[in-house]
Amino acid sequence: MKWKIILLEFLLLSSCQVGPKYHPPEVPVADSWKNQQTITDLPKVDHWWEVFQDLKLAGLIDQAISNNPTLAAASQRVEQARDFAKITKSRLFPQLNFEPSVSNTPLSGQSFGSTSSPPPLLIRDHIEKYTLPLALLYEFDFWGKWKSQYKSALFRSEAEAAGYQTALLFLTTDLANAYFQLRIQDSQLELLKEILRTRNTALNIQKSLYDTQLINYTDVAVYQADYSTVESEYYDALKKRSLFENQIAVLIGISPSEFKLDSMPLKKMPPQIPATVPAEVLLRRPDLAEQERMMAAIHAEINVAYASYFPAVDLTGSLAFLSNDFIKNLKNTWSIGSHLIQTLFDAGGISSNVKMATAKYNEAFASYQEKVLLAFQEVEDSLSSLDWIAKEMKSTGNAIDATKIVYQIALNQYELGVASYLDAVNNERIILNNQRLYLHLLSQDYLYTIHLIKSIGGGW
Repeated sequence: MKWKIILLEFLLLSSCQVGPKYHPPEVPVADSWKNQQTITDLPKVDHWWEVFQDLKLAGLIDQAISNNPTLAAASQRVEQARDFAKITKSRLFPQLNFEPSVSNTPLSGQSFGSTSSPPPLLIRDHIEKYTLPLALLYEFDFWGKWKSQYKSALFRSEAEAAGYQTALLFLTTDLANAYFQLRIQDSQLELLKEILRTRNTALNIQKSLYDTQLINYTDVAVYQADYSTVESEYYDALKKRSLFENQIAVLIGISPSEFKLDSMPLKKMPPQIPATVPAEVLLRRPDLAEQERMMAAIHAEINVAYASYFPAVDLTGSLAFLSNDFIKNLKNTWSIGSHLIQTLFDAGGISSNVKMATAKYNEAFASYQEKVLLAFQEVEDSLSSLDWIAKEMKSTGNAIDATKIVYQIALNQYELGVASYLDAVNNERIILNNQRLYLHLLSQDYLYTIHLIKSIGGGW
């Protein structure tokens, strides 16, 4: 029992840890954003995409979470990191091995235990020996080397868990962006069809005037080029829609050849998203949490390197059962020993290892600071863009309203016979061009709204 008490005492003493203590990084944070928004009527939701109140989008995101290969790979990385942390933790405990063996040796000159004379040769001319050994191996963690390695692995597993949340945020925002851009392409296609109709009407009027020799063919060619340009833009919109549809298919884990979305023109404005205070962005963004956990893991490796300055003490022990009849006549033997290893000279290897680990931590800290600055920039960019887009959309909306009045006046004059129908058509063309610009701005509004959601970590 004495050796058990000694072992227990050593285990209790193995809690000392050398090296610097880790402190979470502190970075300067502003009190508010330059383009601070005050929004109070946004409904509370469990998931950020529910604020759009689009069941089709919610269904696609559910499919993506279940089937997306990139997200599945991120999930498996989390499992790997957690299992590695468990493997590293096992080094904190003694290792007990069992290695049974059987040997068959010639009888001549052999003895076993207290047996002084071999059995008669008529009965046997060899003897079998059975060995049932238990071997104990343990290195005392006086300086926290193994504990620091376990902490490093544990922090890396937490970083991978945050990395999974980052992958989830990127997946859902990428899918929402592709979905709304597809729907706006549907609105563009609907509008381009109307523009082609008016261009075709204007072109036919020019052809009629040319046929009656009231104009030369140059005017016809100009309107023909105008019509063909819009037609080209129509095909380009179809191409873009196809690409967004294929992107959505891949994001939800389906072959693009097997996926199709019906036309869903989008005209309504996106919801206004409140930008949380800068300090909350640091807490919400999973990529920042991932970087901070990696810093903690790398810092723990400094302590691992620092522990190499101090001696290593290990314990070995064995307990074996011996028999020449497998079960009967069991005899036991045991041993216990300890070793101390202290590096006296390594040409600066340990100190260089400590410096290298410290440099890695400083690099990780600099990367974290850069990520924080970029995170704040992304929020400011989104808020600024949304602010200017709102003003552009208001001006464009006013232009549409004004040109509608001009169009109606031109149409009334045509009906009274005091103006050409071509004047009304040209004014209608201006309206449609302004509506195209409005849809482009609406596309940017959705783009930066989703970018803002992504920038603040998918919550508010």
